[in-house]
Amino acid sequence: MISATSKSIGKVVATTIGNRSLKTIGKVVLRVLALSPKAVYTNDLKQYVLLIPVHIHKVKTRGINKIERYHLSFRTRFKRLNRRNLCFSKKCDVLRILVKYMRVFFWFTLLMLF
Repeated sequence: MISATSKSIGKVVATTIGNRSLKTIGKVVLRVLALSPKAVYTNDLKQYVLLIPVHIHKVKTRGINKIERYHLSFRTRFKRLNRRNLCFSKKCDVLRILVKYMRVFFWFTLLMLF
């Protein structure tokens, strides 16, 4: 999963699912550049250098902490969901979480088609 967040509002702006190829990263970068940002913070992956203009590209380890935290929380919640037996669960919270994540993955698959 590759995501981009807005530093001012702290929300996810663009997301795509796939490996870290130029094609996959390019989808997110194009959506971010369409918003005309002042700066784009990334890690030191070489694909970003090819896609983002030099005058707005900033490579910082602390600049991407929020997005890394988002990905870690997402993976952890999904693993926990996977471990539970949802067919026999009587907890409403588990059902709500399942429906929420199914909506998220349905939305991501729609985004990947375009």
